[in-house]
This record gives sequence, structure tokens and C-alpha cells, in this order.
Amino acid sequence: MSKRSRTASMALWLMVGLLLACAPASPPAPAPTPKPAPAPTKAPAAAPTVKPAGPAPTPKPAAQPTYGGHLTIGSESDPPSLDPHQEAAGAVINIIAPVYNGVVQAGPLDTTKVIADLAEGWEVSADGTAYTFRLHKGVKFHDGAPFTSQDAKYSLERIKNPPAGTRSLRRDFLQVVSKIEAPDGNTLRIILSYPSASFLPMLASPWMMILPKHVVEKEGDMKRAAVGTGPFKFRALTRGVSGRVMKNADYFIKGRPYLDEITVYVVPDSFTRFAALRAGNILLIRGTPGISVAQAKTIEATMPEKIVLQRGPQGLSQGIGLHSRKAPFTDVRVRQAISYALDRDKAVKVIVDGAGIVGGVFPPFWGWGHSEQELAMMPGYGPDKEANVAMAKKLLADAGFPNGFKTSITTRKHPGHEPAAVFANAELGKIGVHSEVQLFETATHTDLRVRGDFEVLSLGIAAALPDPDETLSQYWLPNAGLNATRYENPKFTELYEKQTRTLDVAERKKLVNEMEKVALTDSVNIVYFWYVRIVPHWVQVKGFVKAPHHFYATKMEHVWLAK
Repeated sequence: MSKRSRTASMALWLMVGLLLACAPASPPAPAPTPKPAPAPTKAPAAAPTVKPAGPAPTPKPAAQPTYGGHLTIGSESDPPSLDPHQEAAGAVINIIAPVYNGVVQAGPLDTTKVIADLAEGWEVSADGTAYTFRLHKGVKFHDGAPFTSQDAKYSLERIKNPPAGTRSLRRDFLQVVSKIEAPDGNTLRIILSYPSASFLPMLASPWMMILPKHVVEKEGDMKRAAVGTGPFKFRALTRGVSGRVMKNADYFIKGRPYLDEITVYVVPDSFTRFAALRAGNILLIRGTPGISVAQAKTIEATMPEKIVLQRGPQGLSQGIGLHSRKAPFTDVRVRQAISYALDRDKAVKVIVDGAGIVGGVFPPFWGWGHSEQELAMMPGYGPDKEANVAMAKKLLADAGFPNGFKTSITTRKHPGHEPAAVFANAELGKIGVHSEVQLFETATHTDLRVRGDFEVLSLGIAAALPDPDETLSQYWLPNAGLNATRYENPKFTELYEKQTRTLDVAERKKLVNEMEKVALTDSVNIVYFWYVRIVPHWVQVKGFVKAPHHFYATKMEHVWLAK
């Protein structure tokens, strides 16, 4: 990054800090803070429970929810654009999730449950291949146009078969879908090629937002504005400063939302963001990192009666990706050497101060991945760190690089990505691989990732739902929208096709384990750890529950502010 870019960026951070510092604070009266339960490290393998349900429930409150209020949220970055079908950054979700609905959704209190959203209910055919969704009547988009099944059909087809010039990062979510029908204005029928255990959870992804057909056809995309059916209406996005949404008084779920307004402030610097939280100028910190262990200790020591800390495992990994089609990373020995050289236990301590769990392709707490003992047999996961480094040097020598080589690491301004790149740079130096860390803003980093314009990339992999297809179809399949490293292995793809058709959980887990072994041996998408996230909010923020991934429980219709 140029000196000019760094100076401009710092000036922007200071400007936002001043903006937040000048905002009026209204801290609540002291109240006891419940102690959070410790983060689990394991969970049994299980298929997501699928049961039609009504509107998203409000967490049982200690008092009756009240209406009104302005919720202020701190986020770490700007959204590259506002088009949910073409983006992947959590900064997008932070601003536009309250604006939209899906056909169904993951429950805000339990993301393993698929519940109703625009659909008020659904039926499944006896052979498991036909889903008929009954849609709510009388729903309107925020511009006043009526919502119909044609909008749902159009949106899902836009994801599955995007028009020219439109990218779709989640087209494989709907790989199983053979046909989408809208027989009348309030009925949506989706026909599958085969019965699929992962179809409903994938449809419940918060990225499967239903867009207004008439607006997309007129504008060409939804990059600059957001027009949905959700509990809040999009009002403004000021680059580098904030995004704002206002209450939708005509929301089709009566009595929701409770809040009048939400402002998401863009505060890239974690210290400025934390200072704004402590001052009461932002009431909630969302996004990937939450707050650090050290910051959590500060809260516990100085203001435990004012700020609640919610802790728990996060379906998000941190690591690096190697461009599998660029030399020398086309050689599996080079890729394995990189994996052997990286001390993952050290990464947890250095990058997140212990708030992480070493893992592989899948989060350790979903129950799909290898056990700790099985992982120890994979490249780079063994407990003998000296032996790992020795193996890395041997592999490099065998590949023709006895003295190592030079490369570059592309990363972005982010509390996880940037230190992940710096860590890799330091670790790889031990085996003679010397790199230049190239730091970019999120939008530029996203563009470089999409175009494949990198050698080594800071990489986070999302596993928001407890079904392996969500992660696999986004990051690991040859044509997956987020497969930045261009990973491709016919054996891996064959196993994917087999496991996604397997309804027996135990048998499917065996196939998924075999897939993970292939991927870890290939050493293309290299995972350091999976996050344990600490999410802080002021005590007057009620109804907010930290989900296993920051993409979920973001619609905010059930959140309210105590007076």
C-alpha cells in the first residue's frame, strides 16, 4: 500500500472516530450482566432439524419489548456493493440484511432450524424432490410494488443461472434444483433432481435474499441501492462512514420491528471501534472479530454492569489460500511445505490471543470434520513443530527449491486477515520462503480475489450452517463462486456429488471425512483456526443473540432497546 493510501486511510479512521465521539451517548442504568456459558469445542454430527414454523420468535425477554430507539452498530469495513447475490463480505450483511427477506430463514435463536420467512409454510412430496411454498399475501416491497412468487422465482434463478455480466457466488447452493415454478402469485414450487438433506438449510442462507424483479430489470443490478420487503428500509450509505436503515411501518409481520432506526458505522480500526463502544456511541459490535480477549478483560474489569459479552464458537476460519494454478504452487510438494511450516497453535495465540480452535475444512464444533487425533496426521497438524519444519524444508528441496523462493501475500485491512498475512510471512521465512505483504482496502482485495490476481491470499472460510454443503459449494468446488484459489480435484468433486445425495447421516459423515482428507493433503486452502467470537453490547440492547456465524441473526426485527 502506498504512503498516500495509508495516510488517507488513517485520516478516515480519525474522522470516523471524531464523528462517533461527538455523537450523543445515552448509556443505560446499571444492570447485572449474566455470565456467558463457556464456548463448546465439540458437537455431535447431526442433520439440521427442518420444521415449518411461524415468524422468527423474539428471545424471551426479562421485560415487555418496547418500541422506538436508534441502534448503533460498529462494523470493520465498507461493503464492496449492496448486491447480496454478488457479494460475500459481512459488511454487506450488516447493512442490508434488515432490508430483505428470504423464502425461508435460519432461526435467529437456533440457526440449525429452518423456519418461515416470506413463505408461511411448505409441503414436501413423498419422494423428497418437490417443495411447494405457500407465500404470505399482501406483502409489499419498500417502493410500494407488490411482492409475488415471480419475484422469488426470478431471484433464485438469478442465483442459479446468473445473466451475462452478473456473478453469482452461491450458484452451487441451488445445484440440486432442476426447475422453479410460480403457478400463481402466492405459490412457489421448487423441483429437485434428487432428495437432498442440505436443500432447505441452503435456501435459508441469509444471502438467498429475494429481490424485486422490476427493480433489477430496470437497474441491471442492486449494487447501489437496496429495495426489499424486510423490517427496515434502506436509507443511505456514506462510503467510509456509515449505512442507515429506517423502520418499515408496513412490515408484513405485525408488531415488528421494534426499533425505529439502525446505523452501522464503518470503523476499521479496532481500538477506535472499542473506544466508541465504551463511550456508548455504538451499542453493539458486529462483524467477524467482535472484540479481542484483551478488550473483553477490560470490559469485565471496568464496566461489567453496563456491557454484556456473548461468547461462542464462530463458523469462520482464518488462514491463507495458495493460487493452485500459479507456479510454484502448482506443485503439491510446495503447497504441503507451506502447510507444514505454519504453526497453527502459535497462530491461535498470536492472532486471536487464544480465542480460536485449530481445525480443518470444517469447524470442529459442527461434528463433520476429523477429530484432533486424526488431524494430527495431516500436513502441518502434527504436534512436533521442529519435525514439521524439517519436513517442509525437505519437500521444498524435493520440488527444486532448496533455498526457498520469493512470493507475495495479498491481504486486506481487517482484524483477522491482516495479522494472518503477517503471521504467514514470519512463519514461511523459517523455510526460506520470503514474501511481500500487500495490503488493500476490502473492495480492492475482493476484486483481486475474484480475478485470481494474487499468489498467496489471506483467506477466511465461512461455515455458517451445520451442513457441509454450504461450505463446500461456496469455496471448494471447481466453479464455486468463492473458490479464489481455483482448487480442483476430481476425487474431491466425486466425493462431493456422492455425499450430497446421501441422506443417512453416519454414512454421509464418512464421505465428508474422506473429502476433508483429500483437501488437507492437497493443501490449497490452508486453515489456521476457527474463531471463538466475543460479541459485546450495552445492556439496553435486548433480544440480540450471537449466532454461530456473523451472517446470521442479522435481520434485527426481534431486537429492541430498553428505555
